[in-house]
Amino acid sequence: MMDANLNRASEALRVLEDGARFSDPPQASTAALLKQWRHFLRGIVKRYGGVNLEFLAARQAAQDPGRAGGIRSGYQSFEDLKAANWRRLFEALRSLEETARGFSLPAAREFSRLRFAAYEVEKRSRLADRRAQSLNSVRLYLVATPRPGWSPERFVRVVSEAVQGGTEMVQLRVKEGSDRAVVRLARRLRRATRRLGALFIVNDRADLAVLVEADGVHVGQQDMTVADARRLVGEGRLVGVSTHSVRQALAAARAGADYVGFGPIYPTPTKPGRRAIGLADLPAVARRLTIPFFVIGGISTGTLAPVRRAGARRVSVSSAILDAADPRRAARQILQGLKT
Repeated sequence: MMDANLNRASEALRVLEDGARFSDPPQASTAALLKQWRHFLRGIVKRYGGVNLEFLAARQAAQDPGRAGGIRSGYQSFEDLKAANWRRLFEALRSLEETARGFSLPAAREFSRLRFAAYEVEKRSRLADRRAQSLNSVRLYLVATPRPGWSPERFVRVVSEAVQGGTEMVQLRVKEGSDRAVVRLARRLRRATRRLGALFIVNDRADLAVLVEADGVHVGQQDMTVADARRLVGEGRLVGVSTHSVRQALAAARAGADYVGFGPIYPTPTKPGRRAIGLADLPAVARRLTIPFFVIGGISTGTLAPVRRAGARRVSVSSAILDAADPRRAARQILQGLKT
């Protein structure tokens, strides 16, 4: 039993390690941890009196009834493969824990600790997969700030038209006003985006993102860290970061951001006083960054072509849609420009 379940747990860990390595984007820290666990697993038995040759001598692979089951079905997705191996790991560790009680309580306790640690890592890994999947098809990201004189009804209507035109993700960016007013507006946008099937992000305020059940929060370089934002919004929500250089973009990815905004590429009234960084660094970001990035700053149908040539596949837009006479048509044109 010990030999069979050590093999089963080690094999499951190897599959999960490879799954983390080859996820899109890669989960490097999870892969490294699972590799450590593979070595740690064998070490438990060695520390508490197990002898590898005795385990080998007890092996009965040819007569094992488990062989009869064979391979009866396939996996529908990469995520199904990983889910099956998490289950296999938990079952093997539980069997190791129970069997070890017969020869070493300290070994049983270590198997138990590893099992409970694995429960937590599975949660983080699978929720990271789900967050990444939610971004897979997103190409057009609207950063929406209410215009002076607009009523909440008009603002929500314009944003809804943009989503109907193909905008897949909307960020509410409000720098002024009471929390109560922002929450009211955020809840209206949350209802609209949910009904229309778009992701909804709140700028800066992780607490308000949780309160209104947004899909995530977006923070700037001077706001809270990715780790602090994650602590507030949890593993199930997205965390995005504004970046203005290749170094900042790579740092955000290492810190655990799900996506970054990169810019401003061109001068924009949305970021007064912020120097445009131009197109020079876009090829490096496209080549080196493993998480989605949205170029931002002065993006419109007129500026899409050079941005696309420099390697961008996703854009974040504000004025080109919000101030358009027909927001639905403006969104469609930008999406069309991203495809050509």
